[in-house]
Amino acid sequence: GWLDKTPYVLHFHNTAAGRENKVLQQGQRVPFLTRFVEWPLHKFSDFLGCIVADKLVFVSKETAEEAKKYYKADSSKVIVLENGVDCEMFSPEGSVTKEFKTDQTLIYVGALTKRKRVDLLIRALKLLDNVNLTVIGPGIMTAELNELAESLSLNNRVKLLGYMSNDRTAPYFREAALAVFPSSYEGFPKVVLEALACGTPVLASGFTVDPYVSGLTIEKFETAEELAEAIKKQLDAPVKVDVATIKKRFDWSVLAGKLQAIYDGIN
Repeated sequence: GWLDKTPYVLHFHNTAAGRENKVLQQGQRVPFLTRFVEWPLHKFSDFLGCIVADKLVFVSKETAEEAKKYYKADSSKVIVLENGVDCEMFSPEGSVTKEFKTDQTLIYVGALTKRKRVDLLIRALKLLDNVNLTVIGPGIMTAELNELAESLSLNNRVKLLGYMSNDRTAPYFREAALAVFPSSYEGFPKVVLEALACGTPVLASGFTVDPYVSGLTIEKFETAEELAEAIKKQLDAPVKVDVATIKKRFDWSVLAGKLQAIYDGIN
């Protein structure tokens, strides 16, 4: 920034300071090295980036507001450009994978880490009758989640399929009645848009989106009971997804043009 005058654009999926604040507010245990080495370095990197960058691109208004609050980011540099989705790869038309025989199937796609709270989702499933769950993604909690499902006698209702390449997940989204992403905090997950582009409504937590996104319900849940109640509500009265609007607003080809305009504007 100071030494090299090449135009510099910094993209934020989240902010370290915002993530830290949410984790501490929730009373989560944080490893010593994470709290006193990793986070301070990450926050300092964010702070310097906000100073030297020509433009700051955020995936949500919430993330942009965090940068202004914690790093004093210059509002004139701030641009909100949401994540996108490949609407040719993810669409309502196409094959459907029948992992379960019932129509009451939930799906989670993403990393299996603590903040994603897939364990909470499995506990919520125990409180729901005739509902199954497909979990796609790798992570350090895979063995723990398998053990949890077994301990709750949910082996026949929970399938952990492990890592799967992006181009193979659409049939699983199409099968599901509801995609659930119960993270404690997020930026704006791309998997949310992938589900919606397939016509599958989404129940999520940990982030905000403005304006409203068709088919997306964002709620706060702290307990398995709260999550189970929210899921039951969605399954009993499914939310309609306006796939055409999702495509018009979030297709990568649309967002790529907007991003190109940002870069062109500083050259």
